[in-house]
Amino acid sequence: MRIAVDCDDVLADSMPVFINYYNQHYNKKFAKSHFFTNLWWDVFNDEKDAVVARYLDFVKSEAFDVVKPIVGAQKALRLLKKNHELIVVTGRPKAILEKTKKWAEYYFPGIFNEIYCTDLHFSSGGGLDKGEICRSKKVDLLIDDYIEFAQECIEHNINVFLMNQPWNRREILPAGVTRVKSWREIANKLT
Repeated sequence: MRIAVDCDDVLADSMPVFINYYNQHYNKKFAKSHFFTNLWWDVFNDEKDAVVARYLDFVKSEAFDVVKPIVGAQKALRLLKKNHELIVVTGRPKAILEKTKKWAEYYFPGIFNEIYCTDLHFSSGGGLDKGEICRSKKVDLLIDDYIEFAQECIEHNINVFLMNQPWNRREILPAGVTRVKSWREIANKLT
C-alpha cells in the first residue's frame, strides 16, 4: 500500500512549539485546546495575512528547529515501512521544502520516498489540492489532521486516517475517514 503522511501535528509535534513562539512574541496566552479550527486566524481573531506572516517568521526562527516527532511516530513508521511505501504530503510552504526534508531524514531516516509541499495558505492561488497530489501519486491512504484534506482525498477514493486533534473533533466524518488517536493505533490497524 502507498501511504501519504502529513507533517505538522501528524509527524511533527509543531503546534505546541508554534503556540509557545506566538505567545512569547505577541504577548498572548493561547493553548492547543483553543484551536477549534485549523484556520489559525480565526483562533487568533486576526487577519489571515498577518497570521501567515507570523507563521513564516516562526519557520525561519530557531524555535522551529526544536520541533520533535509526535510520540510513537518513529516506531510506527519503521514498522509500516516494512510493508508499505511511505511519502509525505504536507500543507507547509514550498519555501521550507528543504528544511522539511532535512527534518524528516533526521528523525525518520530512510522512511519516506518523497516529500511534497502543497503551499496551503502560503500562495496567492491557495496552494495545491492534497487530494489531487495523492491521486497523482497513486496513494491508497492519507494520514492527516485536517478534515478538508480528508474530504479532498475521499473525492478521489483515497481512504483517510484522521489524527485526532482539537481542530477536527467537532467534525462528522464522511465514509472513508477513520478517526485515530495515536500512532500505535495506526500501526495496529496496518500491520
